[in-house]
Amino acid sequence: MAVRNGGSLADSAYDNFLIEWGVVEAGITAEEEGYDAVCIDTASDSGLAVLRSRLTIPVIGPGQVAMHIAGMVGSTFSVISTFDRWAKNCVKNAVAYRMDHVLTSARSLSGEAPDVERLLTSKPEVIEQLVELARKTVAEDRCDSIVLASTTMHQAAPALRAAVDVPVIDPGPWSVRIAVDMVLLGLIQSRGAYPAPTRPNDALIHTLPDAVL
Repeated sequence: MAVRNGGSLADSAYDNFLIEWGVVEAGITAEEEGYDAVCIDTASDSGLAVLRSRLTIPVIGPGQVAMHIAGMVGSTFSVISTFDRWAKNCVKNAVAYRMDHVLTSARSLSGEAPDVERLLTSKPEVIEQLVELARKTVAEDRCDSIVLASTTMHQAAPALRAAVDVPVIDPGPWSVRIAVDMVLLGLIQSRGAYPAPTRPNDALIHTLPDAVL
């Protein structure tokens, strides 16, 4: 299910707020329409805590999942990104998830905003740059695994896995797998950690306007 509107680059607190509004609205709609779980398609995990508080179905954040998978396959991990602001978002989340003590580094290609529409399609030069960044990260930071900073980087995962001798964790597929398993096992987020609102106002959330083209 696509969000109806929201931010565009996750490059600031302002844009992250707009993304979160769109994700939360889509998540609420998903449960209303009978879906069994919500898997957020951004490693920034925008709207994760809000949706876990509001919904009665599992809500999965790929950024959180990827970091914890990294903790399972090794003792340290590094994040690599195409955009330095995304790398910084990952560092902030690592602190929130108490994974910062095993995060060795967060490296990125540049401060220039990426093309989030074409992603890495027909961009072999960017994938090659990511391969070199991954090799440098493993050699210099001595990480046990690499986490991709964005679900938009999934097209680089095969080349990265072929280039380095540590696990490369692509957040998107892992989050879907965890969501499926949580549904099958009948597991949802804890109400102790994510208390439900006493007076929800979904009508206000649904005032999100359609995207203006």
